Amino acid sequence: MMDANLLLYNKMKEQGRIYPLHLGVTEAANEMEGRVKSAIGIGALLLMGIGDTFRVSLTENPVNEIAFSKLLVDAIQDINKNDYAKFSDGVLQILYHEKSKEKWWSGVGALVGNRWLTENIKDIIIENKYFTKEEIETLRDCVLQICDIKKTRTEIIACPSCGRTQYDIQSVLREVKQRFSNYPHLKIAVMGCVVNGPGEMADADYGIIGSANEKVAVYKGQERISDFVSVAEALRILQEEITRETF
Repeated sequence: MMDANLLLYNKMKEQGRIYPLHLGVTEAANEMEGRVKSAIGIGALLLMGIGDTFRVSLTENPVNEIAFSKLLVDAIQDINKNDYAKFSDGVLQILYHEKSKEKWWSGVGALVGNRWLTENIKDIIIENKYFTKEEIETLRDCVLQICDIKKTRTEIIACPSCGRTQYDIQSVLREVKQRFSNYPHLKIAVMGCVVNGPGEMADADYGIIGSANEKVAVYKGQERISDFVSVAEALRILQEEITRETF
């Protein structure tokens, strides 16, 4: 997403025709991961002056997308006024002492994303006097995971729910994260429908894709390996496949 928008923007500059760009990270999923991934992708470009509109896509109540978007804009304004990041010998140090947790996440994400485009980041140090060491380490691990610097758990992606989603994607995502988060070498997708799902999860190892009437199917790569079944049955099949591959 970042590379594509940079390429498009630079091509427009070369031709002297700058059109508005809309930014977004589509399968960001939920909770901290979804917010930080969105902040990294969108925030990095906003800090470069690229992007006119954006959407934060979360597999949650859409109201939460608006709330976090506003915090991201506030964080970008803070960053534009202050120097919160230092980079030396492959280590990015971020000193952003923000009291609001989600605004802090958004600011750290934007700063990391912006430097990630131009620097070879090997490690990240985060400082914030308002949060505990554990909270800081959790955010650090999340950022390192998203940027492929250090994998400590399964990469899980999920699209935001829309009118085509006919099963409870939010609860299924929570269940998938709870049961399958301890496989750092795997990428698992939870997708809403067969229209966009197979294409958008093209680089995932496994995926659950919804159909009508609360039915879902299990995919292994691009291949559908189950009928459209209940969520419980799909999770059982997914467990069997992952266990077989891992052990």
